[in-house]
Amino acid sequence: MLGPGGRLSGIRHRCANEGFVCHWPYRDRVILAVSEEATGQARRPLVLVSTATTDPHGDYWSRVFHRPLYAAGALPLLFPVTEGIRARREALELADGLVLSGGWDIDPWLYGEERSEVLWKLDPKRDELELGLVTEAMGAGIPVLGTCRGMQVINVALGGSLYMDASLHPGCEGHTSGGFEGFAEVVALELEERDPDLLAIPGHLITIDADSALASTLGTRPRVNSFHHQHLDRLGDGVLATGRSDDGVIELIEIEGGAAPTIGVQWEVQTGWRTDAGVFAVFEYFVQAARKARG
Repeated sequence: MLGPGGRLSGIRHRCANEGFVCHWPYRDRVILAVSEEATGQARRPLVLVSTATTDPHGDYWSRVFHRPLYAAGALPLLFPVTEGIRARREALELADGLVLSGGWDIDPWLYGEERSEVLWKLDPKRDELELGLVTEAMGAGIPVLGTCRGMQVINVALGGSLYMDASLHPGCEGHTSGGFEGFAEVVALELEERDPDLLAIPGHLITIDADSALASTLGTRPRVNSFHHQHLDRLGDGVLATGRSDDGVIELIEIEGGAAPTIGVQWEVQTGWRTDAGVFAVFEYFVQAARKARG
């Protein structure tokens, strides 16, 4: 339909299976919402999920974050790498929450260090996108959840730094990690919609501060999986370490005094959401924060 001045006023298309209404307005903006008319309920909070641009795991990230977020009451939308500040900000104007998934290493020059042979692989376009997303989402009062690399992005965005490899972290050189190969095995299972044995995959216990936002969902002494090879070093502005492994690696961060929760976990929190009530409760907590942020 053409609106005033010949502009597109919006074309609606209903997806009968999901109850979505898609609006295709002028200048190629796409707004996805759940139709109140179709569902009889208030729309689900829209959560942007930022994932890798160069990743060997195919569509793993989109699948494994869609499932728990949707089950917890959100409408997840996979967010591609956009070029330009304007596109990023327009996307955030629609968002009620932001999830940063795992992926390749962050370029060390972003936290003031030179590249090293211990790095795995870099994704510069994604770095640029997500560093901007974090600070702008926090400024707009949008809840943020970062997992594995995503936690590290939050810290770097706020001026923090990383140990580029466990071998460079004094006292933590032997930190438990399944590494890339171990994670690939979990990916294969989850792509087949099979739940990995949480006690059989690489992991360890962590201690969570009693006043942490996640203490009520995970308890103060949960076992978490571990596939990362980098660790947080210097904490960014306002970043609080609220969970650590027994060897001292920071496993959980929260931001002090934010308008909405910003939380980072060093493990793959999406793994085990169907079999571990505490893990699923993390997504419920985040979706509730997104719903509250939307107002």
